[in-house]
Amino acid sequence: MIKYVVSYEALCKYVGKTEAGSNWVPFVKDKKQANVFDSKEDAQKDINKQPKAVRPLYHIEEL
Repeated sequence: MIKYVVSYEALCKYVGKTEAGSNWVPFVKDKKQANVFDSKEDAQKDINKQPKAVRPLYHIEEL
């Protein structure tokens, strides 16, 4: 089954896992360290949590 990750174009990095007990999301260089989603819809929901102005900078990629 295909898994998906979210990349952030402005930093040329991937969206990492949220820190425990925090809203801070680290950006990682390696796809293997990125937050993994089971479907494009789940990845899109994660992007939709971001402010509307920066959403176009996020991209969904296959792992």
